[in-house]
Amino acid sequence: MDKKFKASLFVVSVLLGSMLTVQFSTVHSRSAQNTITGDYLQLSTELTSERERQRALYDEIHKLEGQIRSYQAKQGNQRELAQAMADELENIKTVAGLSEVKGNGIVITIEDSFEAAEKGVVYEPSHLGSILHGIVNYLNGNEAQAVSLEGHRLTSLSTIRSISDYNLQVNTVMIRTDKLTIKAVGNIDQMKVGVNTFADYVGMMGKSMKIEEVKDGSLIVPAYDEPVEFKYAQPEGDNKL
Repeated sequence: MDKKFKASLFVVSVLLGSMLTVQFSTVHSRSAQNTITGDYLQLSTELTSERERQRALYDEIHKLEGQIRSYQAKQGNQRELAQAMADELENIKTVAGLSEVKGNGIVITIEDSFEAAEKGVVYEPSHLGSILHGIVNYLNGNEAQAVSLEGHRLTSLSTIRSISDYNLQVNTVMIRTDKLTIKAVGNIDQMKVGVNTFADYVGMMGKSMKIEEVKDGSLIVPAYDEPVEFKYAQPEGDNKL
């Protein structure tokens, strides 16, 4: 009985030892495997995180580069726009007569003439204003781009009035009529055609008229020098008045 019991106990011990050994080995193996698997998962997670971070950084770089290009483009456009606006403003000022201009043109000199006076005076001296209006109107209709009378720029706001036999009002300035100078920048040939026809009318007032060509681009017509104030006109759609 004792031998059988001891034999059975031995067998059970061996089996228990074997089971414990197998279990320990399995647990150890699983623990090592879990450790390796955990390390791999951690590394994989960290790598994925780094890749996402790298992608985010690349996206940020591309975004910043795009903003830089956009800012550069906008800055360039603003400069171009500002320059275009400045050029357009200068062009408007030139067309409106608010800027001094220079170019080819003609100089018309009208002055008292004893020879013309001997032929007799038909027109009253006060008619000189109307004749000057006719000359200026003709010049403007024949490719004159800028006209001045006695150094005063003539625009749509200008006036030429006969005040007395020997005085004219140009814009708001009084000038004498014994010698007058008209300067016109524009197409020389076109402006000259027909201007000479006014010589007869000028002669009838005891004056002579001479036309001089300026072909070297040095003829200067000054800017309109009077204040411009619109009291009775406004842009369409503006209800300020």
